[in-house]
Amino acid sequence: MKTFWEGEPTGKKELLRLLTREGKWLRWDGEKEDQDDPKKKPKAGCKDQVEEALLAALHSTNVVVLLGSGASFSAKNNGGPNAPGMWHLWEAVKNGCGEAAFNEVAQSVIGHVPAEGEENIEALLSLCKMSIELLEVRAEKDAAFPDRARLEQLKEFVATAEREILAKVGFVRSDTELPAHTGFLRKFARRSPEKPRVKLFTTNYDLCIETAGLRLGVVLIDGFSHSAEQRFNRDHFDHDIVRRAASSTKADYLDGVFHLYKLHGSVDWRRRSDDVVIRCPPSAPLEHLI
Repeated sequence: MKTFWEGEPTGKKELLRLLTREGKWLRWDGEKEDQDDPKKKPKAGCKDQVEEALLAALHSTNVVVLLGSGASFSAKNNGGPNAPGMWHLWEAVKNGCGEAAFNEVAQSVIGHVPAEGEENIEALLSLCKMSIELLEVRAEKDAAFPDRARLEQLKEFVATAEREILAKVGFVRSDTELPAHTGFLRKFARRSPEKPRVKLFTTNYDLCIETAGLRLGVVLIDGFSHSAEQRFNRDHFDHDIVRRAASSTKADYLDGVFHLYKLHGSVDWRRRSDDVVIRCPPSAPLEHLI
């Protein structure tokens, strides 16, 4: 299956395959019996199984969904740019820093330069930030701190990496096609509002979910306040949205409300100098990009 999709258009449902517990791959549509070939028997496809699983999830009491980088690949801009993969981000940072400087940082924090297929820019950045924190503690306590040059190198690397990553993941525009995201949100927006809200966890920095939600008119509770300056506070996940008619004291839960948890941050998050996380346009300065 490794090269099955090479050269094929993305998002084509006929290319979908479901790996069963028996270790078999099922195609999307079933295969009909061939009258001219008695050996060819009808085979069920995975379409019905997938739809049944989604329908069961739709009516579950608790629904928790994890969206990885592949979820953004369905978003399309006419003529590009489109969602990057991990390799694209790795190469963008390498080009932005220069290959020699990039490899030097990777060698210093990982112990080697990852081989092809092992590129993980998020892991590299996490190690860099951990190293920066440790070095800063040492710098505060040691007036003759000998690794100041390395500390500045890591800070410059992280700043460059964040700038290059933001340029890649900030691809969502007002006219970006988001069929998978809008279809997903529309499907789960039909759930009974009496049930716990669907919780969406994503590792993606982009604004695919937010843009799709805006188009559909659904509400995303993402931890930010509804004030002029939107500030993050995890207590906001305990809030909900209700509808109250002026002529009644009864409050009804609003349909189409989701909880959105962005595990790795977002292109429109910034941390102020006082450590308060606020929402800003993606074009805001990067000094405190989350």
